Amino acid sequence: MNLWRTWDGLNRYGDGIDVGEPLLSGAYLAREIETGRVYLVGRSKRWIPDMAVFNLYQFDPQKIVDKYRSQLPGQGPDIPTAR
Repeated sequence: MNLWRTWDGLNRYGDGIDVGEPLLSGAYLAREIETGRVYLVGRSKRWIPDMAVFNLYQFDPQKIVDKYRSQLPGQGPDIPTAR
């Protein structure tokens, strides 16, 4: 589990949310050293705009790894906020 503390509380079926591309095996959370922005990284890096969104998706802050921009893939769409 590179992203969450536990599976408890996760919406695995996409009820009430837009479901995009499936996560890649090995997707992870990264903090871009140059900007301090936190991203969900898989096929692209997807910015998590704030801690409210981070917590909405129940990501684990202890799973964030620091990476240089040059180590990350290109920018994808931002992680959406709640509706």
